[in-house]
This record gives sequence, structure tokens and C-alpha cells, in this order.
Amino acid sequence: MIDLFSGAGGISLGFDRAGCSIDWAIDNDQDATDTYRLNHPEIPHKNIVCDDIRNAIGSGAVEDLERTPDIVVGGPPCQSLSQAGYRTRRANDDDYSILEDARTSLYTQYVKFVEELRPKVLVMENVEGMVNEVKDTGIKVGDLVLDSLESIGGADSGYVCDYRLLDCSDFGIPQKRERVIILGVREDLATDRADLDEMFDRLSNILPAGNYDLQQALSGLPRLKRGEGGRVVTGTPPGSRSQYVSQVDLDDGTDLCFNHRAREHPMQKDQTLFDEALEPGDTGWDVKYDKDGEYSNLIEYDVGTEENPRFRDKYRMLCWDEPSPTIVAHLAKDANGFVLPDYYEHVDTASGEPDTRRNRGITPREAARIQSFPDDYIFLGAFTSWFRQIGNAIPPHLGERIALTVQEYLAEKGISEMATTQARASRASTDD
Repeated sequence: MIDLFSGAGGISLGFDRAGCSIDWAIDNDQDATDTYRLNHPEIPHKNIVCDDIRNAIGSGAVEDLERTPDIVVGGPPCQSLSQAGYRTRRANDDDYSILEDARTSLYTQYVKFVEELRPKVLVMENVEGMVNEVKDTGIKVGDLVLDSLESIGGADSGYVCDYRLLDCSDFGIPQKRERVIILGVREDLATDRADLDEMFDRLSNILPAGNYDLQQALSGLPRLKRGEGGRVVTGTPPGSRSQYVSQVDLDDGTDLCFNHRAREHPMQKDQTLFDEALEPGDTGWDVKYDKDGEYSNLIEYDVGTEENPRFRDKYRMLCWDEPSPTIVAHLAKDANGFVLPDYYEHVDTASGEPDTRRNRGITPREAARIQSFPDDYIFLGAFTSWFRQIGNAIPPHLGERIALTVQEYLAEKGISEMATTQARASRASTDD
């Protein structure tokens, strides 16, 4: 397979774990491609490209591939279609059009690669906004993507494609994260659209898959106070790990913990909100209207009304016994919407001394756990970049389930015997 808009390599890791060979990847973020190279030493560095994808085909990147990929995967950047991005930057701009935003059309670069390479199967991931009507235009960007892929011309004709809106919490990931998954099979290899229905059914039925919560997600990580931690932290809590950590194989079995740094939260206002005003499950709206007004002056932004609440996630305290909200790249700016309550105060089975200084925003490693990255997956760059890479990633465990689904489909159809990396997964490339 090859990975377009690869980021830090989340979906590639999932395909690698399923035994697929990754030949090539591209992204325009230097920190992300550095992270990708570090964690995928079996891939030659020259095959992990840091460049604008719009330059790649014109510069001969496709001709450099040593073989035609069976699978093309990718998640084109989606800020123009995300609800958070739209509401913060464009909601009051009458001249703005999502359909004219250059970021909306980045999927066309993905289509160009598919048209050039003609893989057997394609996979695309994107935000739920892709399947929503753009204002009152009657247009869904997801339908534009399907039309483009299905109308690719040439000897093999186009692709039979379909999409589903999936919630990652239904696929063994401790996170309420709704994403659109597009699957496509080259038309000469697919009987009809029923093949796609079968693939989506397989994706839902692959085991193991549990319903995991935040406590399961963070099992075994050091319990930090505000301002503690760093690029590398030594020592991990004793005891067995959760079913989630064991089944998804996240714990590397060492006493080193990477990218585990907690913000200091120096503002007194934030500390008061975390330590006194917020309880697990509360948001800024609750502080404004449901706390007898004692702390309402600390919420200095418009939270709307009871009938029409706004920006509920600007301040939010998480619940240990529920899945996390969607991990977002905005964590690079602040973690006030992902406040972790003190484990020893709010988990009944925990034995330890409570300390309000553990009420703080989640760390990059905690965000990575929630995204299903294993503990030995190290993120490079600055602290804020770690969060961006993690928030933009496709959860590796979802990628692995998609890869297994595709492999089963191809094997049963007798289409391809997939190359695997299992014999060489731990051996670094020797050409650079």
C-alpha cells in the first residue's frame, strides 16, 4: 500500500500491524514525516516524502515507485469541512464558500494518484462534514468524491465505491470519534456495490472489539500533576494493564514513557475552574448556569442559552467511566476541553492520596493512547506539534481493522496474495 496525506503514520501503522507492506508515503508536515520515519525504519527514508502532494505527480513521484500498489489509503486535510474549524473562522464571513475553499478540493489530488496507479482497493478517511449537505446547495462533498472515483476512465474503468459514517468507539477505540470511511474496489474486480456492503459488514464484525472508557485507555501510565513529565518519563505504575491496553497491544513492557508531559496551567482562573468549579462531565455551560452562579464570572465567553448552547467543549472535564471525546489537533493550543480529573479522587477502585494538582489537561501520550497508538510510538518536534500529529491521525487500531477487512476480501475473491512485512517488521532499511 501507499499512504497519501500520511501525517505521523496512524493508518500506516495499522496496515503494518495487519501484515501489509508499506512502500511509500507523503505529507507536507516536516515533524509528521520525521515521526513517520522514526517509527517505520523498515521503509527507506526516500520513500517517505515531505512535500505538497500537488507537486508529487508532476515531479515524477509516481514513476519512482518500484511496483504498483494493491491499496491506496489517505485522509485529505479536512479543516474546511470540520464543524470546529468552520465555527471558529468562517461562521460570520458571508463571502466564504466551503465549495470554493482550496482545502475542500484536496481530495482531487488523491483521485489523481488513484487514476495514475489504478490500485485494486482504495481507502479514504475524512470528517463527518463530508457527508453533510453544504449549507443549502444540495451538495455533499462525499458524493463529489464518489463521482470522481467512479468516473475514472481507461482500460479498467472506474471504481465501485461507497462510504459509511463510523464511530470509533464502536471499533474498540475509547473515543467518540465520528469519521467517514470511503472504500472502493476497481470496477473490473468488483461484482457490484454489494461487495462494498460486505466489506463494511466485515469491518464491523472483526474481533476483538470492546466498549472501552478513559480509565481503560490510560491504564498503566504515570499519574502526573500539573507541570510534570517531559519528552521521556521513567517509571510506570505497578499492576496489570486493562483489557484495552492488552488486546490492542499498546504497552511496550518498559519503564520508559514518551511524550508524557502535562501543561502547567499557570492561570489562576483555570486552576479554580479545574479544582473547584468543574466536576466530571461538566462543561463551561454548566459552570455558567448550573453552579448557583458562584463561578460564572470565570466563564468569559458566550456559552449560549439552554435551548441553544454554544462552545460547550471550550472547558470540559472528562469522565473516567466514559469514552473520551474526539481527540483534536486544537489540543496544541490548549487542553481546557480535555481536563482529566484526579484519578485518586474520582475512581472508586483507586488507592492513592488525592491531589487537585492532578486536575489538568491530558498529555500527548494520553491523547495517543486514546487514539490507539502504542507506547513505543515516539512523536518528534515541539510539544504542540505532538498534539497536532496525534489529533490529525487516523487511529491505528481502526486502520488495522480496515486492513484485515481488505485482505480478507481480496483473498476470498482470489484477486491478490498480499505481500507482508511480518518477516521484516523489526529490521531497519539499510539504504540510508
